Amino acid sequence: MASLVIEGFGDVTAWTAKRPGGGASTSVSLDAGGPARLPGLTSASATLTVAAGALGHYVERASSGIDLRPWPDLLLWVRSDRVGTGAPDLPHYLEVRLGSAALPIGSPGNTWSRLVPVDVAGQWQPVPLSLADLPGAARQAVTRIRLTCVEASLGWSMQLDAILAVLPEALVDADAALLGRLDNRLVIAGNPVPAVVVPVDAPAPTPPVLRLSNYDVRPDRARTPIDGPRTDYTGATFSVRPEPTVYQLDYAIEALAADRDSEARMLQFVLDELTPTAVLTGAGRTISAEWIDQPPTAAPPAAAPPPDHPVVHVRLVTSQPGLGDGQRAVPPYHDIVVEVDQHA
Repeated sequence: MASLVIEGFGDVTAWTAKRPGGGASTSVSLDAGGPARLPGLTSASATLTVAAGALGHYVERASSGIDLRPWPDLLLWVRSDRVGTGAPDLPHYLEVRLGSAALPIGSPGNTWSRLVPVDVAGQWQPVPLSLADLPGAARQAVTRIRLTCVEASLGWSMQLDAILAVLPEALVDADAALLGRLDNRLVIAGNPVPAVVVPVDAPAPTPPVLRLSNYDVRPDRARTPIDGPRTDYTGATFSVRPEPTVYQLDYAIEALAADRDSEARMLQFVLDELTPTAVLTGAGRTISAEWIDQPPTAAPPAAAPPPDHPVVHVRLVTSQPGLGDGQRAVPPYHDIVVEVDQHA
């Protein structure tokens, strides 16, 4: 498992709106619904609405203790009508806090907080939040999530997708993304058709089945950035994480069935789901997919399909975050990094 759903927003009644002193607030609300982050994405979303002047008002959800020790990051996907980059004229306006019964939010031993950056209005963007500095007594049994308005000169609204605890694993996440799009979503003769990921030289599963094999992995140097992302904003400081590595993962998708009609329907389903420029989701992250011709590496003797066997070849492009802790940046900042495409 590469992710754990902390909040799926299937029932927003679990969230309460409060004033800074703890009383009920009518200036902030969390309501079910909002635009889907990706076409076909089944997870629910919610809309957080905050009125101008609601400084310190927040929404909070209580739950049974969730152990976040195995997970390095919390991942939010947000879409807001207001930009908040942390610049003097574009301040951050939403803060995330976590707490437990042993270390409540705001207690002396629990100062963990993160500001949510919004770089572009009206677009979904991921916001990873490191859990490395969340105190152990809170991290091992998180019982509260709080979203607080920290800048209220303007009113704003923000859509939120499912909040996840994540452990980024590029290949595991890519397999999960394909299975999430293809597994048991096509029904033939009243039975869902499974999809399985198998080694290239494994025996064929019992049909009907979509057989997926990953036969090539290579770094994509042209798309790998030379600098890491800025994350974990707290006040005027942030972290610069190690640069990620972008990978190309090539898959063969085979339609195995006992008759041509089922085989054709399965192949059509794959083509419909994986359009030439499809976007998938695995462990909360987006992964692009594109059709490719069968390359030479796809057909070693053990993996070569028979001549009458339909196969679709796709390439997933994903990234693996860099290893190690981020470098903490404190103003004034002196480093300026400019990227130039050497092929341009």
